[in-house]
Amino acid sequence: MGARASFTVALCLLVLTAPASGQEWGAWHTAGPFDHPGGAGNIDAPQSVEKDLTRLRAGGPGLKPDVKLRGVGGARLEWQILPGSESVADVGEIRFRKILSPPKQTKRKNWWEHSVVYMHRTITVEEAMQVPIRCGSDDGLRLWLNGELLVDIAAGRALNPSNHILTFNLEAGVNHLLVKVANGGGEWGFQLVQREIGKIDQDAVHAAIDAGVEWLLRNQLIDGAWSVHPEYRAGPTAYAGYCLLKCGVRPEHPAIQRAHAYVLLHPSDFNYSAACELLFLCTLNRPQDRPAIQDRLDRMLDWQASAGLFTYPVHPGGGALAPDLSLTLYSALAMHACEVYGVEVPDRAWARTLDGALSCFEGVSRSGQARDQGAGFRYHDGRAITGSMTTAGLSVIDLVREGLDGKFPSGSRRRAQVASDAGLAWLHGKMNWHENPGQGGGHHYFWLYGVERVGSLLELDVLGGVPWYLDGAEYLLGAQEPNGAWRNGVDTILALLFLKRASVRVPVESGISLDLNRTRWVTTDTEASLSLVASLKSEMVVWVHEVHSAVRERLAWKDQTLRVQQVEYVATLGEDGAPFQLGVGRADPDQPADDQRYAAKGTLPEQGEWDIVARMHVLIEPVEEGAEPKVEILESLPLRVYAPDVISPDQLGYAAQGKDNLLTGVEINASTSSVQGGTKAAHVADQRLGTYWICS
Repeated sequence: MGARASFTVALCLLVLTAPASGQEWGAWHTAGPFDHPGGAGNIDAPQSVEKDLTRLRAGGPGLKPDVKLRGVGGARLEWQILPGSESVADVGEIRFRKILSPPKQTKRKNWWEHSVVYMHRTITVEEAMQVPIRCGSDDGLRLWLNGELLVDIAAGRALNPSNHILTFNLEAGVNHLLVKVANGGGEWGFQLVQREIGKIDQDAVHAAIDAGVEWLLRNQLIDGAWSVHPEYRAGPTAYAGYCLLKCGVRPEHPAIQRAHAYVLLHPSDFNYSAACELLFLCTLNRPQDRPAIQDRLDRMLDWQASAGLFTYPVHPGGGALAPDLSLTLYSALAMHACEVYGVEVPDRAWARTLDGALSCFEGVSRSGQARDQGAGFRYHDGRAITGSMTTAGLSVIDLVREGLDGKFPSGSRRRAQVASDAGLAWLHGKMNWHENPGQGGGHHYFWLYGVERVGSLLELDVLGGVPWYLDGAEYLLGAQEPNGAWRNGVDTILALLFLKRASVRVPVESGISLDLNRTRWVTTDTEASLSLVASLKSEMVVWVHEVHSAVRERLAWKDQTLRVQQVEYVATLGEDGAPFQLGVGRADPDQPADDQRYAAKGTLPEQGEWDIVARMHVLIEPVEEGAEPKVEILESLPLRVYAPDVISPDQLGYAAQGKDNLLTGVEINASTSSVQGGTKAAHVADQRLGTYWICS
């Protein structure tokens, strides 16, 4: 259904990956397309191929080669060998619309829609072994190894070869792999990759974090807010700001300053938002924010129910909802941030928070086998056990432990330990990256962030039997969109928090290879004719640090000085940008001085990476006395700098405009003659830049 930009390749261009020694991968055999009403959402509907599953057990004879198969429009199908796939584990992306023959008997123009294809291959090994694999599909996927169903996902999605992180338990001899890919429409593909255990491309992780940060920066509104869930007021803006800080964006960055101004001016009465505001303000760590932090903490603690869970207290959509573990998690994270900042949280609040979390634990039998039994957490009483809530419960227990200096209340100590052990045991066999265990696609990225939180807080390299960071990062690298985002604003924040390992108590250095935080740049080429230094303050200041000795010797006058008229500094944005004169450093050639730096300063007009080139106008000493000296222009190598937005008081003032609106606090009923899409008439006067109304 989906398509990742610039990733469609023909089989002749595929990069082939040979398997490890001791493994022999048979060629892929394909059969399709078959009619498949319901497309990707009907992945479990069997075709005749699946009648042979009993023949696909380890050491089995395999598929019947002469079986009669009927495909789309009743066309007769035979198993076809995929060219170039023999002895190769990874043949790259397999695009079925390219490799399958369009059926002649059908009148369907888009024959690939609501269709299914099967692929089969053998894997022969000399002795039993485990082979780490990752795979993905576009759209739905079923995958069997030796007749055992390992992947079963009915979803319309783009191809991400890290959708499923698996380990193939191969038996000595012949093993059978059968794959079924259903398509709803659009692109249609599959890829299987043999992966290396314990390795991740750290440069790729850095690049993904950089791209995600850039996407967040590009999508900040003029008033400092982000338009994600505007009904939560400053909460999403605070969460985005918190994420940027965790990713290493400096507190002085204009995006952080603008978000800070917005958060202070738009406090929320909703618990999620108040908690995110506390996370942001405490992480920003400005002493002058202490009153705002204390006020938000006091209000949040007032929203704690007697049983320990936190309330909204009013849902942004109107009405009231029951207290839940998700709110309680964010409240606990905010309480922890407050204590790190230096604002004390009462022990009673911590103890009640533990009681609330334990009330969402499903419990274990009294058989004494809690450590191995496995039991999870739910959103609140009456809801299902899910991965995201189990990681929430485990996180809250650990945060409470730290908040109480490692000592649980005597009445809760054993229950907390049992719940922690059982929650970790519950994760075994449920470490899916493509969905939230127990909830499918719901709160998918919240589950991924939950895995990071538990792994980092508990200082565990392995969760549920898998190396959680390596596998999760591999999935997220494949799921990132070309623009740097992951689906939407909230998912982008959660993905970045995972990749950055934001919950580690001692921050991990990764990401931000972009010069978002640097304020000083120096020419590093020791052979450059001119060495430059650039420094970013309120403006970009640049000067000549050094003239190469060989150049100085060649151009020096008899008194061993250089006679410089001026130095022009020209900046270019990106590869195709127009030259912009940043400034000119002027000099008096009749009064040369070795310590002159020919400095200039200016404001680069756009955010981004700029290349600054210096052009030094040097007078050449004339051979004949009294002759007019000629001019030689020395040009430096480009010095790449990063120019963030230069913020002004007027720009910070945008955050307050909503507060100055005379309609604030006035009940408004807006109506329009027509509405287009999901816009609403009420958006006309809701005082938010992120919402709008469009007529039809």
